[in-house]
Amino acid sequence: MNPLPRTREVLESGIREGLHPGAQLAVFQHGQPLAELTLGFRDPASESPMDSSVAMPWLSAGKPVTALAMAALFEEGKAHPDQPVADWIPEFAAGGKAALTFSHLLLHTGGFRTADRIDPRLPAETALAAICATPLEPSWIPGTDAGYQRFASWLILGESVRRIAREPLGDFLQRRILGPLGIRDSWLVPDGTGMGMRRALQHDTRSGKPAPDPELNDPTVLRRERPGSGFHGPAGDLARLYAAMLAPPEGWLRPESVRDAVARHRSGVRDRTFQAVVDMGRGFLLNTPGMPYGYGPHAGPATFGHSGAQTGCGFADPDHQLAVAWFCNGMPGEAAHQRRQLRVNQALYEDLGLARSAPSPRG
Repeated sequence: MNPLPRTREVLESGIREGLHPGAQLAVFQHGQPLAELTLGFRDPASESPMDSSVAMPWLSAGKPVTALAMAALFEEGKAHPDQPVADWIPEFAAGGKAALTFSHLLLHTGGFRTADRIDPRLPAETALAAICATPLEPSWIPGTDAGYQRFASWLILGESVRRIAREPLGDFLQRRILGPLGIRDSWLVPDGTGMGMRRALQHDTRSGKPAPDPELNDPTVLRRERPGSGFHGPAGDLARLYAAMLAPPEGWLRPESVRDAVARHRSGVRDRTFQAVVDMGRGFLLNTPGMPYGYGPHAGPATFGHSGAQTGCGFADPDHQLAVAWFCNGMPGEAAHQRRQLRVNQALYEDLGLARSAPSPRG
């Protein structure tokens, strides 16, 4: 496998600088494993080493899994992107949301962002009721205005999958999306799945010294079903998922369903949350010049994927038939992470000989 010297140096320098205790990275090309890195510690307090089987917190990088669950239901004719969500969750119609569709939620144009403030430790029924009661933002035009939602809209999408498919969301994801690809070590709810000591602790590293994040490592939070931010698994599993999206295997999602999921359904619109123009597919962040959490200067224009807050990202680059996922278990603050993400993605392309030039990874 490619040793990825530039990428390794970027991640190792992050360990030396206190940005993260450990990191994982996996790369597929043309559907086959191409490179893998594991560095540092899963948990520095116990000096537990990082390895490729450790389940990393994907955070929002896991949103595409739920998005693909919706794509499967669209493919099967059980739902439609332009169908009102309230057809399946009648209580969601409260507060002026009766006309919001599945597309509005997947494209982050629904406009009930205040629901993201709900305590993630709440039981599912309580959280669902609170989200449904949340009104639209004043003067918000659904489908026209845009604002990224990290939590609430995704809990609604997860509940929609449960009601439409008539089975628990986690079971549907394993049966329809993950299991057929041989992905059996990544889970929506890590607690009770046997992850145990294989789960990486997520750390706040803003001070330069790792301290376990109190919310992300809270046992109550880890027992909650969070379709927009709760996935845990090895980076290799997420890279495998993106490899499948580049060449969907027989019996999985149809190629046209994947193409629809990553088509530019939202283009040239300034996102009120990101304060930047971010083009979107149905649950996927599409390569957009100047976007935060981007895929680097060498990624092809058709690149699609999703990043997790101050952790890492997964993406597929059709121009290079490349599927990538990497995660760090340290959250150093937005500015430091944005620099880290740019450096990792830039160095990776340079290591693979896919960049027009190859400056130093410290450049």
